[in-house]
Amino acid sequence: MRIAAIVLAGSHAPNGDLGGLCVPRLLVPLAQARLVDYLLDWLQEGAIRDVVICAGESAPTLCEDLGDGSAHGFRFYYNVDREPRGPAGCCRDATLLAPADRYVVVESSVLPDFPLIDVLTQHSMAGAGATVVVSQNG
Repeated sequence: MRIAAIVLAGSHAPNGDLGGLCVPRLLVPLAQARLVDYLLDWLQEGAIRDVVICAGESAPTLCEDLGDGSAHGFRFYYNVDREPRGPAGCCRDATLLAPADRYVVVESSVLPDFPLIDVLTQHSMAGAGATVVVSQNG
């Protein structure tokens, strides 16, 4: 079974105002690493190799910094959402870039504190069409 990840990394802010943020959210440093590094570690633990990064205007910067993903053991695909269509539109386009049997969709500023493999296993065992994980710690 082929599983791909979709990372929702786009930010559409009025007048380009992101609260003074000068780099894409995924590249923001946090505790000696970037947000993307934590996310990639989590995806690797779930044995995911195909990752679609859905980004708006920050796509060129992310592509320049992260490349094709091979340095991290992934295949990265970049989806540039030029019109703010929301997560559903981005996910639809992402499925065309990286066809898979299942998708893990994650917002780029999330720091998961649970094993992805556990969620994927429970999802399969339940025969679920979709599984949503939420946290009380947020």
